[in-house]
Amino acid sequence: MLESSEPWFFERGAAATFLVIGELLPPSTVTPNLAISLAYACATSGRLDRVGHWLDLADAGISPDTEVHGWQNPRAAALMLRAVIGTPDKDAAEAVELCRLAVELEAAAGGQGLQVALAALGSALARDGRFAEAAEILAGTWRNRDNFSWSPGVTLQIGGNLGLSLLELGRDGDLEALLREALPLVDGAERRWGDAAGPVVAMLRLVQGRALYLRSDAAGARTVLNRAVSLAELAALQSAGAAQDHLRK
Repeated sequence: MLESSEPWFFERGAAATFLVIGELLPPSTVTPNLAISLAYACATSGRLDRVGHWLDLADAGISPDTEVHGWQNPRAAALMLRAVIGTPDKDAAEAVELCRLAVELEAAAGGQGLQVALAALGSALARDGRFAEAAEILAGTWRNRDNFSWSPGVTLQIGGNLGLSLLELGRDGDLEALLREALPLVDGAERRWGDAAGPVVAMLRLVQGRALYLRSDAAGARTVLNRAVSLAELAALQSAGAAQDHLRK
C-alpha cells in the first residue's frame, strides 16, 4: 500500500504519516524501493536520525533485479539519496562525488533518473560552496521542471538551491526571475501543508528574505527571515542556522 500510494502522501505534505506507517513494518518486508522512499520521508519530516537506517536497509537489499521507481540503476538512486540527505554538510565534497557516481551509473543505464541525479549533483555542489557549477546545472533543471513528474517538494528544493547559488554569485536579475516563478509555488505549499512545508520551502524563504534585505527592505526581510527560521527549526534543518545568520545581518 505504501509503495503504490507514495505520490498521494508526498503531494499532500504527509511525509511524516508515510514514515509513521513505514516504521511499523518488519524490516524484512521493506523493499529497497520503499526503504529509499522512507529515507526521503525522514528528510522531509525532520527525522534525520532515521535517514541512515533506511539507506542502509536499501543498500543491503539491492540486487541485479531490484527495481526502484523512476530509476534504471537502483544503486544510482541509493547513492543519490545518501549524498543528498545522508551526508552531513561537513562532508559536502564527498556528497559531490557520490552524486557524480550516481549520474554516471544512471546515464550509462539510460534511465529517467538522470535528471534527478543531476539536480542532486547541483545541490551537492551548492552545499560545497561551488555555486557557479551548481547554478549552471540547477538552472537547466529548473527550466525543464515541467517535463518531469517530480513531486512539488523536489521542485521547491531545486529552486531553493538554485536561489542560494544565484544569491551567492550576486546574479540579482536571475535571482529575481527565479523568485517570481518560485514564490507562488512556495505560497501554495504553505497554504496546503502549513508548517509541514518547512523542509521544502525554508531555503526559498531564506533566499527571498536575503533578496529583500539587499533591496533595502529591512522590515520585509526580517518578517520573511523570521518565517524561514521557524520553518527550518520545525523541520530540524541545517538551514535554521543559516537563516539566523542572515537575520543578524
